[in-house]
Amino acid sequence: MARLNTAQISQLLREIGGGGNPYRARAYTRAADNLALITVPLDQLIAEDPLTEIPGVGDALVAVITKLHETGENPGFEKVRSETPPGVLEMSRLPRPRPQRIKKLYSDLGIASLEELEEAARSDRLKSTKDFRPAFQAKMCRESR
Repeated sequence: MARLNTAQISQLLREIGGGGNPYRARAYTRAADNLALITVPLDQLIAEDPLTEIPGVGDALVAVITKLHETGENPGFEKVRSETPPGVLEMSRLPRPRPQRIKKLYSDLGIASLEELEEAARSDRLKSTKDFRPAFQAKMCRESR
């Protein structure tokens, strides 16, 4: 597989973080957000080893980022992909919601795609649940377009 660029790795970190532990999800999402902001080429960052200077990127994430950049693969990523429906992974590309909320949308409401999310938001199905208030529903109507 070809080397992945910063934007691709940032997206994959969001997807990897979406499966499971909320602390891990927050760490991966933070690292993905900060990685997306860098302007230095990733090859240079990996060669010179200042990845740990990016907020939210520790030694474990340096290894994940390096492996993704060099091979395009990661066992954690493959596990998340195999356990998660494709539509749920597609929802993780939205700026919001966070991975934990996407997982909750899927597990609690059975929402497994952007189309289903948009329909649930437009039909007031989201705000009827405890964890998804009217403001969240309005955001999902705007962002799912």
